[in-house]
Amino acid sequence: ALEAGSPPRLGDAVAGAAEAAPALVALSRARVIGGDAEVANAVNAALADILGAPRDAQTLRKAVAALRPRPAQGAAADDPFAVREAAGGLLDLEHVARALQLCHAQRAPQTLARGMGVAAAFEALAAAEVLAPDSSAALAQAYRLQRAMQDFLRLTLTDAEGRHVAAAPEPLQRRLAEAFECDAFEAVAERLRNAQSLGAAAWQAHLQ
Repeated sequence: ALEAGSPPRLGDAVAGAAEAAPALVALSRARVIGGDAEVANAVNAALADILGAPRDAQTLRKAVAALRPRPAQGAAADDPFAVREAAGGLLDLEHVARALQLCHAQRAPQTLARGMGVAAAFEALAAAEVLAPDSSAALAQAYRLQRAMQDFLRLTLTDAEGRHVAAAPEPLQRRLAEAFECDAFEAVAERLRNAQSLGAAAWQAHLQ
């Protein structure tokens, strides 16, 4: 338990475990949401020290990549509506963003601002000159599109991964096209494929 007056122990408590890639990725998402101000400040300072420590970038990228098994081959892998698991989908984009944040945290700690989402992380990486602005904008847009699709499917289908969208009733497909400002259902699928192509290329460029 953390109490006021005991913050200095925090770094010692987590520093050793945090050298593992899963812990680093988890800590990159951590944030204080309430409680004693002194403890909160100590937590944030300890997180900044841990995440900003110098690390070998290539080793870290390989370790983060190993956390994300590649999508299996087959019909499900080719379904653009399976936005979470698809190659270039939400999981791939999150791992790319977190790896780049961690690799550059020492030079650009602002890329790891507390509570930063994936799309915002890509934008922060551009501001820190880690990514080109056009690449950052495209990846942020690809993430937001697929996240919006995931939310839509969770509200309209029992299968939140969207693997049965092609078999959904025509009125639902038409409503989906309207919601994503497309002329036809297939145009929505094409938008997702394009977004996933960008995500897959980013994975190859930064984590392969």
